Amino acid sequence: MFVPWHSLSSSARWIGVGLIGLGLVVGCDQPKKKRNDTDKPAIKSVYPTLPPVADLPEFMKGTIYELAQTMDIEPLVVSGYGLVADLYDTGDSTVPMVVREYILRDMLKRGIPQAQRILDDKRVAIVQVDATMPPGIRSGQQFDAQVSAIAGSLVTSLTHGQLYQCELSEGGANQLSPGNPVAVKARAQGAIFVNPAYALLGKPDPSSQAAASLRYGVILNGAQALVDRPMRLRLRSPQFSMARYVENRIDSKFQSPDTAAAENEAVVSFIVPPRYAGDWDHFRNLVTHLYVDARPQLIPVLGQRLVEAAGKPNAPLLDISYCLEGLGEAAAPFIDTLLGSDDPAVVFASARAGAFVQHQGAIYTLMEMARNEKHPFQLSAVQTLGKLPVSPMIASRLRQLLDSSQEQVRVEAYKTLANHKDPSIITRVVNERFILDLVPGKGEPLIYASRTGLPRIALIGQPTVVAQPVMYSAMNNQFMISTQEDKTLLLYYRGSDAKQPIKMRSGATLAEVLARLGGDGEEGQAMLNFSYSEVLGILQQLTSQGKLVALEASGQELAASLFLQEMPNASGATYSAAVLEAPDASASQALTPEQLPVLRPDSPLNTTVGGVEDNRARPQ
Repeated sequence: MFVPWHSLSSSARWIGVGLIGLGLVVGCDQPKKKRNDTDKPAIKSVYPTLPPVADLPEFMKGTIYELAQTMDIEPLVVSGYGLVADLYDTGDSTVPMVVREYILRDMLKRGIPQAQRILDDKRVAIVQVDATMPPGIRSGQQFDAQVSAIAGSLVTSLTHGQLYQCELSEGGANQLSPGNPVAVKARAQGAIFVNPAYALLGKPDPSSQAAASLRYGVILNGAQALVDRPMRLRLRSPQFSMARYVENRIDSKFQSPDTAAAENEAVVSFIVPPRYAGDWDHFRNLVTHLYVDARPQLIPVLGQRLVEAAGKPNAPLLDISYCLEGLGEAAAPFIDTLLGSDDPAVVFASARAGAFVQHQGAIYTLMEMARNEKHPFQLSAVQTLGKLPVSPMIASRLRQLLDSSQEQVRVEAYKTLANHKDPSIITRVVNERFILDLVPGKGEPLIYASRTGLPRIALIGQPTVVAQPVMYSAMNNQFMISTQEDKTLLLYYRGSDAKQPIKMRSGATLAEVLARLGGDGEEGQAMLNFSYSEVLGILQQLTSQGKLVALEASGQELAASLFLQEMPNASGATYSAAVLEAPDASASQALTPEQLPVLRPDSPLNTTVGGVEDNRARPQ
């Protein structure tokens, strides 16, 4: 029964106040329970508990790798259908009607008139476009895409083709239902790079290997991500508090609140920071090798454990190196200890970790390795130096390596200097088709050509010229290079795509010849219009014929060699290396049906419907 307060007697009121006061006192004596996520009603997680890592080394205990499994570290396949133009009458648009109608609708949306007539032109082809978005890629970053003739079409060659802008999504190249506008993740467009060994053949024998190869091509750096693609950590034992702790540990390490995000009690996503320049594998390994509890008082114990582990036979040195790197500057005394090892693999592993935490002794050690052509980790040292922030000291050492006797060492040194825009390299963009770099040096003439990323040709070492006299022909004698009386070269082309034969004069230097082939020339003069594939095909043939040389003061000719960029290999598991092996500094690689490109025509096909700016991949 409820009794109103105002109806109680005076003594009753005081008794009530006393009881309330006693209750407050008793309540104050009880310890307050801190609220956290564990106070929530016990709800069974939809994520099951995962088994622990088997055979985990002692030094890896306490790392994020022990706590979580890494997810979304495989490339994401996206695809779509697109339109290729500028072919040498080798195209065809005979494809399933659903696909043809999809392309027609897209052309009409972009305001392209006479779409049906365009598709009937042999200079045009409907193609399938496939690409793999790397893990950790961020919106706006670029990557390669593959173009292929659709099964059943009569396309004979994609040489010289230009892919106009198309959208890529998961399952976008579905012949029953083309495109997926709701889940567009990337766009692609640009010049198609076919196998240079076959690029000059025109229409090959239908039964030949060349015919099969020329139905495929690659647009290097021609795809652009429209969304971020984070990697994820799956906690082995789901728990809200631990997920947030891992998030804070990663954000604190990389000094950014946007690097990691706890999505729920079992999943923490993380994205590659810009300073890692898209090197998702390095960043992923560093994240998973972070110690969850790395308080200053624990560093001596953790560091000593790593030193002891590195001294054991068949130690997983790459994992040890990542753990040291994760400790940051506090790892300096332990890195110093390992730098004194007699084992070159141990020294490199510690120097590698030290370099990334700006340990000057480690950086100096790497530079000494890079200079020593007999060191088993010379190439690895050069590659590691290339990932460090640019500095005058490192740039000076890399310039010296341009004259190394090891071709791959020279190339790695060049690539780093080019990425850092070193002033010693003279760079020009040839008609938006490829980048031409002149890299001065005293070494033998070396020509480097890229097959992934931006299309680049680098002339490294002594100046390269076309040996004279020369009489070179290609493309069934439609293109020729010949020596003139004044020792200049005549470039002659009479292909079916030219309204009239093109005659151009050029000096004998290879740099000038390459620029002329790519479309440079004097104003008012008819220009050549070769694609990067065709330029590289000509370059390869001239090299194999011994027509590219450097002239020494004695008059002796030094034959130039061609080094083609190696194709990247997918990285293995995070915790995998039993030992750290020195790479094979091999010479130039054999040509296989692979890649390269950029774009060209300002066409409505190269703009996004709705007026969104056209973000085409252009050499910078």
